[in-house]
Amino acid sequence: MNSLLNIREWYVQMYSRYGVAIDAAVKFLGALLSIIMINSSIGTMSILKNPAVIVVVSVLCAALPKSLMVLLLAVFIVAHIYAISLETAAFVLVVLLIMFILYFRFSAGDSFVLILLPVLFLLKIPFIIPIALGLLATPFSMVSAAFGTIVYFIIDYISTNKADMMAAGTEGLTIMSNMAKKIFTSQSMYLIIIAFSVVITAVYVIRKLSAPYSWQIAVGAGIVINLVILIIGTIKFGVNDVFSMAAIIVGDIVSLLLGVLLCFMVHNVDYTQTEHAQFEDDDYYYYVKAVPKLKLEAKGRKKRRR
Repeated sequence: MNSLLNIREWYVQMYSRYGVAIDAAVKFLGALLSIIMINSSIGTMSILKNPAVIVVVSVLCAALPKSLMVLLLAVFIVAHIYAISLETAAFVLVVLLIMFILYFRFSAGDSFVLILLPVLFLLKIPFIIPIALGLLATPFSMVSAAFGTIVYFIIDYISTNKADMMAAGTEGLTIMSNMAKKIFTSQSMYLIIIAFSVVITAVYVIRKLSAPYSWQIAVGAGIVINLVILIIGTIKFGVNDVFSMAAIIVGDIVSLLLGVLLCFMVHNVDYTQTEHAQFEDDDYYYYVKAVPKLKLEAKGRKKRRR
């Protein structure tokens, strides 16, 4: 435990000193991973696959606000699709614009979710995103999770059908119609969106409770809810084209570990030292519960701050 507290204290100190640089580095890495994923999945425009272009765009994303970073990556996606079909690119552009309008209305603070979620889908561990949003955001963040999922399904469809879409003689309107039908009638996509929305809401409600270890309970409950919904959906509807049963279980286990780590880094308290106080004034009685945070003294001993 002391080693983990040391790491946490070191991170807090480093972030307080170099927060701007750390944020820029995280945005650079997120943009770089996203661009590599986009290029490997739907890369059809050769100039956008040039390493120099990739690095320059990633650096530009690191300097831009996260909302503009999302828009720039969206342009990257549309440009690749344009090389396949003008009509399909226009269709995807309209879909992305509608999503962004709703996104900026309801959950503009979750820009990084739209960037990170498609990457985590490829790694088969997207389940940590609804857990993290439930812990750190509000139920409105289900909008970002839903749009990130839709973006992944768009990229995945193009990646899977790119050869057919680029085949000679295939009309642009036919490509667009097939793509829209396949994506927006996908039971898998809607099942995942429903699962993520329920998990975000459940985790948020549970972690807001004043019960001891509410954050840890929220993480466990979110993982169980996600597991149950996806397994039942896979068995009942046969929607295993995105995750196999093994991938769902392994992904949830990894997400559980990451969720517990997130609780430790963000909400590290000592419930064994909880104190209760009661006082009153002319109008009210007050009942207060104080839970101390864990800190380390210079010599490494745990110090409970009251």
